[in-house]
Amino acid sequence: MRGSIVVGLLLVSLSPVVAQGQTCLGLPSFARVPAHLSASVSSGDDITHLGGRLSWGSSALGPFASVEAALVDVDGIDETAFSVGGAVGLQIAAKGPNGNGAGKGANRARPRSANQQSSSVRPMQWCPMMSVDYQSGPNFDILGESFDMSALTVGAGASLGLPIEASPNLQLIPTGGFGLAYTKVSADFGPMGGSESDIYGVLSLGVGILMNETISVKPFLGIPIGLDGADSRVGIMASFGLGQR
Repeated sequence: MRGSIVVGLLLVSLSPVVAQGQTCLGLPSFARVPAHLSASVSSGDDITHLGGRLSWGSSALGPFASVEAALVDVDGIDETAFSVGGAVGLQIAAKGPNGNGAGKGANRARPRSANQQSSSVRPMQWCPMMSVDYQSGPNFDILGESFDMSALTVGAGASLGLPIEASPNLQLIPTGGFGLAYTKVSADFGPMGGSESDIYGVLSLGVGILMNETISVKPFLGIPIGLDGADSRVGIMASFGLGQR
């Protein structure tokens, strides 16, 4: 149970989502839309996670932020946990195929010259990020006594995305990232109580399928590192751009 709950919180704090930026995470770029709304579902360690997120940013490159709410269902427990959290990050252009960094607005569509038509790989982008999440529950009764749980998670990490243009209206964005998280789980059982904490890592892998630069579908995998008895998590996220630039 301990490992399952801690790893469940991992997806909220460092979703492969590891889940808050844009191109670096396989999501719609803020160069086209000022915000996007995302919904995700994932499963692992007998936990199902259903989340919704609102993200916004100023441009293709630069700072961004997000807020999230989620339901966490643990097999064998009737009570569903609820979590809220937020994250901030910075999207930065990495070196492009020509060795030059991409400038501001690099994700905007631009006319191509004849010698550019054959290039389908756009400059990589990466994002350092920080996040915080609070989970309440699951709470349940054991032999007439209430067992109440809560958890606080703080995380930091980075993600890298490489846009590949499959067609004028379709991009594939392989992503990879790594982060560290600190989770403190507190429990009260009748008159007794206690807490336990963990520091662990997560390797995040995924492929964003970006359509018309405003809608994306991203299957992802989260691999916990340094958390005994924990299994990998698999999931899928859908994101929709809001507004226009």
